[in-house]
Amino acid sequence: MAAATTRNWRTQHMTSHHAVILGAGAAGTAAARALAGQEGIKATIVGQTDETPYTRMLIKGVAYGSSSPELIRLPMPQADFIADTAEHVDFESRTVHLASGTTIAYDSLVVATGSQARGLEANVPGAQQAARAGTLVALHSLADAMQLREAILACGRNARVAIYGAGLTASETASALQAQGHEVSLIARSKIPGVATFGRSVAERIAAHHQSRVSTFFGRVISEIHPIPDATVVTLDDGTDLIVDLVIIALGTTPVAPAPWRKGEGVDVDDRLHAHGLEGVYAAGGVAVHHDHHLGTWRIDHWDDGAAQGTHAARMLLHSLDRGEDPGPYRPRSAYMAMIYGRMIAGVGYTGYPDTPIDRSGEEFIVLHEHGDAVVGQVALMQSGRCISGDSASMRPIPRGRHRRRLRRSCQSGPDEDHARVTGDRDVSESPRRHRRRTTSHGGPPACAPSPTRIVVSCSQWVDRLLPPDQRACDGSRDHRRPPSPSMPFSRSPDTGPRPRQTLSKREGVTMPRLSRLTPETAVGASRDLLGELVGRHAHVGDMVSTMAHSPAVLGGYLQLSRSMRRAKLDRKISERISIAVQAQQGCRLCLQSHVAAARSLGISDEGIELAHAGSSADASLAAIIVLGLQVYREPMSITDEQIDNLRAHGYSDREVADVVGIVALNILTGAFNLLAGLTPGNAD
Repeated sequence: MAAATTRNWRTQHMTSHHAVILGAGAAGTAAARALAGQEGIKATIVGQTDETPYTRMLIKGVAYGSSSPELIRLPMPQADFIADTAEHVDFESRTVHLASGTTIAYDSLVVATGSQARGLEANVPGAQQAARAGTLVALHSLADAMQLREAILACGRNARVAIYGAGLTASETASALQAQGHEVSLIARSKIPGVATFGRSVAERIAAHHQSRVSTFFGRVISEIHPIPDATVVTLDDGTDLIVDLVIIALGTTPVAPAPWRKGEGVDVDDRLHAHGLEGVYAAGGVAVHHDHHLGTWRIDHWDDGAAQGTHAARMLLHSLDRGEDPGPYRPRSAYMAMIYGRMIAGVGYTGYPDTPIDRSGEEFIVLHEHGDAVVGQVALMQSGRCISGDSASMRPIPRGRHRRRLRRSCQSGPDEDHARVTGDRDVSESPRRHRRRTTSHGGPPACAPSPTRIVVSCSQWVDRLLPPDQRACDGSRDHRRPPSPSMPFSRSPDTGPRPRQTLSKREGVTMPRLSRLTPETAVGASRDLLGELVGRHAHVGDMVSTMAHSPAVLGGYLQLSRSMRRAKLDRKISERISIAVQAQQGCRLCLQSHVAAARSLGISDEGIELAHAGSSADASLAAIIVLGLQVYREPMSITDEQIDNLRAHGYSDREVADVVGIVALNILTGAFNLLAGLTPGNAD
């Protein structure tokens, strides 16, 4: 039967190249998108049995927020999809054996099966019993998130929660649960937890924040877990007993791959993401264990880097078929962000090597992660809502020698003026310092260098630029012209005026905004009149508005909707929370940064911003309307009569409920346009 099934697949795809992608997460769907539309190539995604693909980075909103699982469904690319777990790969016959007994033939294979949560040591007494009772959970999958949510709700009160681990997931979870009023105990094996994730400098600062807000037990391990009536006792190796309602295990992840790869070992790949010794097989994402001359042996398991690896693997596949240029060696340059106790942790690249702090005197600082002669990653700690830039979380990388010393001196000179970005006619609120910078005669920055919160050069570009020439990416993402000097952030064009410096996009590896800015002099028709009116009123318009001028219909529609929504009855503190939740899912980093800054200016607490980012709020009435906004954005058909009645019971008028649609529509318009135009915090004015 299996042989017949294999022959059927071969017959169906004999006229095309069949690329089978194992895994429907970040890496798998990104690989499928990169292959979509390629003539003569058929892509098939093989997901987990009985599982609808979802965005894993959003499960926290399900676990301790108000998001429903439907809201985090992952849009699928144009490819065949099979929900049937891959169990074994036969490399000789080039077939994949699925859990149902079906066998699929492949010409090329991309393994993107991801990872699973690392569990407790097998010899910890009581662990299996607690897991069966539902009081010992992980937070890695959607199923984990649902189990955690149910366990917290079952307490019927603020829960007593022990979290074992203090990396990124553990820290975000501790922060969110503490903000909701739960009693959190944080246990970590290291005395300074999180060094492998953040670097020592940032880890020390985060550890101090943990110690000031939750009960911490650093340098300790769990030796026993046993139930008592209505609670669970967690015993540490020093004899300390913690009485809790729930234990969350957050000890990192291990790769998951089908046989014949060994359990927990992943798929070894070279710097082109080829699986070692296997023709036509690639691996990407959390399952891939990299071995290269640039970083040695390494593995990264976060969403954006998984997507970048998936795209790179697909491009390598296309190159092997003479369908595209060689994308070159894969270098991790993706960014991530986390909100921990109202502080934003923003990182980019690979942060597994020792770090060099640039400034540790204040609450905000940047550290570099260096390997050999190259800066391979950066992490910054800053107050939420402050200006960051680049591909979701990039900071100005620090050149060596005198440039590094100069920036260190500038960082010690004190914080710069904050500035807010707001939607509307005037896209950017100018501070005097920003105005001086833009009008400097030589086009460069002012004499006084900015503080870490005003750094506007893409870190991922610097990570690439500081690599030796033979180690840089050659996937079309680099501009092969001489790179601009760090002191010259703009190149001038007689037609369009100052243009932002080239940056690297985390999504496609593309380098510059895709659409140019227009001015009243270069725009035509109705756009010329609209821009002229705005410049006359505000003296300046931001990059989004000036780029929208390519389409008078879009620009006019945006301005009308923006002005109309200023008359919305819904309180702006609520609308900004909805905007943060929507942009966190839509993925427009520029919009998200703007709304976070606006929320802070309105007096919304760091905890409130953090919960809005997860699609929730500690206040039930706020959580209800934020969830409505997310449903309007993702799946308006799921809105029910009972849900609207519940909003009325919370005191919202029908007009305020209707306002939510306008708020979401405005966010979709601005976010989608910025993503299409390639505008990011690093290249937008």
